[in-house]
Amino acid sequence: MPYPRSSVVTLLAVVLVMILAAGCPVFIPIWPSDVADNANNDANDNGDDGSDEPSDPNDNGDDANANDNGPVEPPPDDPVEPQVGELTLDLGGGVSMELALIPTGTFLMGTESTAHTTLERSRPVHTVTIGRDFYIGRYEVTQAQWQAVMGDNPSGFSGDDLPVESVSWFEAVEFCETLSAATGYDIRLPTEAQWEYACRAGTTTAYSFGDDAAGLPDYAWYTDTGEFMTHEVGAKLPNFWNLFDMHGNALEWCEDVWHADYTDAPSDEAAWSTDGDPASRVLRGGGWYSPEHNLRSDYRFKYRADGRYHGIGFRVVAGS
Repeated sequence: MPYPRSSVVTLLAVVLVMILAAGCPVFIPIWPSDVADNANNDANDNGDDGSDEPSDPNDNGDDANANDNGPVEPPPDDPVEPQVGELTLDLGGGVSMELALIPTGTFLMGTESTAHTTLERSRPVHTVTIGRDFYIGRYEVTQAQWQAVMGDNPSGFSGDDLPVESVSWFEAVEFCETLSAATGYDIRLPTEAQWEYACRAGTTTAYSFGDDAAGLPDYAWYTDTGEFMTHEVGAKLPNFWNLFDMHGNALEWCEDVWHADYTDAPSDEAAWSTDGDPASRVLRGGGWYSPEHNLRSDYRFKYRADGRYHGIGFRVVAGS
């Protein structure tokens, strides 16, 4: 039978006095229960202050194999067909491009916000009706995709999964024409109305995730997160329609001629190709070097159509 803890403590105290009197070094024992308490305290201190990055930006919590009415069925032996609403283009050499189907609908384009003087470009707010479904790239066109279609790589930064950049509007249009000929699909740059409609994904807020710019680091590469370079596409959270990098990473060319504001703008998804400044085209979305207000869903930029910059890329659309 073990000795009571009180007796052992008394005995240790006597032994400790004798050791000290002899001038010997002292080892102080720790009770097993004390070790367990310390271990529990350490386990609870994991350094988590609630600000960790999401574990997987591509994981929206929706398990396609989940079945609320029973056990999960194993996947079939045959290859799974693409989900309805998706289009995958084979670019050759093992490179492909994913596009998402965007439904028809009506939205308010532009903003009445006075948060920044340059938002005057995005007025007046006007109703736009998207009368035809269309596909849009889930990601910005990557360097691997550009290389597969065009045979070269003009980018200032290097990486297969980085967005292609340093391409002019004319070169982006040439990419679309070449890809159209290779695939049989009508591939184009998005119109400005298509781009904003797809970016908003049904929202009416400053950003696709809400009005608070504090959420941007989860969704965008920009001045606070961009580290002065582009980043692999799809590394941040997508919007509600599962489109990535609609805010930040690379600015994106649109088809439209630049107009100083939305006075007399089209009320449908057509490109605004008359009047305006024909030497300049529209850019949307902001880039890795942009401040937070430039990443708004409604923010507009212009750049000369023949210009190149290592922060300018694009994504494509296709007819449904």
